[in-house]
Amino acid sequence: MRDVLADLGLTFTAPGDSIEVFMDATRPNVIAFVDRLLQRVVDLANGTLDNGAPRAFAGYVSLRYTSGSFPFLAMQRFTATVAFEVAGLGRVHGTEPFLRAIEADAVQLGGAMHWGQRNNFLWRKQLSQLSENGRWPTFSTDFTRQRGLEIIQPILADFAASLTATCSGETTRVSWDATNNPPATRISLLIRPAGSTATVPPAFIATELNGFRDVTVPAGNSRFTLVASLALNGRTLTDKRTLDVRGFAGHDVWTFELDAQCMTVNGASRWAVPLTLGSQFISNNLTVEELTGSTGTFAKWHARIPGHPDVGFGPASPTHILAAPPTFNVDWLFFFDSPGCSGPPPEFHLEVQTGLRRVIPQRDWSN
Repeated sequence: MRDVLADLGLTFTAPGDSIEVFMDATRPNVIAFVDRLLQRVVDLANGTLDNGAPRAFAGYVSLRYTSGSFPFLAMQRFTATVAFEVAGLGRVHGTEPFLRAIEADAVQLGGAMHWGQRNNFLWRKQLSQLSENGRWPTFSTDFTRQRGLEIIQPILADFAASLTATCSGETTRVSWDATNNPPATRISLLIRPAGSTATVPPAFIATELNGFRDVTVPAGNSRFTLVASLALNGRTLTDKRTLDVRGFAGHDVWTFELDAQCMTVNGASRWAVPLTLGSQFISNNLTVEELTGSTGTFAKWHARIPGHPDVGFGPASPTHILAAPPTFNVDWLFFFDSPGCSGPPPEFHLEVQTGLRRVIPQRDWSN
């Protein structure tokens, strides 16, 4: 493409992107590929190739016929070969989705790809297996880096947080595993309020591909997004994982909608709901100050908390303040006072008003 522009007396200043496809010139797949290519131009303009956004392609399409060449790496592998070259300006938004679609079409129709131009299929797959997704630089040279023949798609193997429901201001330990990536891969954590897409500065940026950071949990519902990014030759690709984390302030309410089941409680069958917590992801510094609940019936019911007397509820007393706030992170049981399990299972609506322990001890991260 540079030569074409030079012939026109124009200076080439923008990076290009291109593919070249080699096909058996004697087979009908050649015509099918031409039809598919023209259809992809229409698809691009209609927004089909880029999530509904209409795009344009600034480039050219050419084809030429050659005789066969049969060394192992030769792309002219057919006795009569037709070569299609599709090239465009890399920074035009339509170039990438257009070339990606054409590449997939060519592979589906039996075309051989010029892997020195665009190499997202078998070449990268085999290179990834041999190098553990770029972890080992055995096949990396100045030439391959300059020509883009490198692993450029980072992979996050694991992302976890030690606590996902905790007190606001408490720390959670964020850990990750991105070991199988090129050494230049960078790890960053973005923390946004749930539902927000606003641009925020990273909570941290790390160079280690397997590690952890202690992060302070903000108040409210947050979305933690861990990003592995790799930049090569002006392109930056990413892999992302997300976790929902909630930081409770004093007197926040946690709401549950629970379906009852028939259980044996106090020696008799009753409608009951076990709320099984005891989770390693819930902070033991969260307590329960107040319970409010209803069952959709006029039955009296109880809440059973390990280490505490049963708490009674009913239509006249749907709310109960707990004088000695118990730890929230235990197994709770809610059950009807009256025995029997007739009729459809009732639903329990439960609101838990949380409290925070005044002293938050340092957490033992060795377990």
